Amino acid sequence: MIQTGPANPNVYRSVVQVLVENRLLEKAAEMYRRARVACKDPRLFTLELAQLLANTMDYAGSTREFLAWLEQNPAQLSFVQSRMSAFTVKEDARSAARDVVRETLSTKEEPRLY
Repeated sequence: MIQTGPANPNVYRSVVQVLVENRLLEKAAEMYRRARVACKDPRLFTLELAQLLANTMDYAGSTREFLAWLEQNPAQLSFVQSRMSAFTVKEDARSAARDVVRETLSTKEEPRLY
């Protein structure tokens, strides 16, 4: 299916939907990453990938994607906060998110991240 439209984001979206329906979440995440390269858009599927990575318990990866989403959409701070609030329940999730935010703050000053 991808060969028919290798640079078409909607093709990747359809493939990912099937992968998610079959609980192949890691493969779905990899497909989103592949779509970014093929479509030459590193911001493609940012929110979808953030949510998918959270479901696979890749909290650091999910946090990076949520921060990228926030950078693209500064008015979405409360949305990102609400999504990431689920991370506070688990120590490893909380720790991973905190580390990613600290890492980001060490490279650039971003008041929203505080």
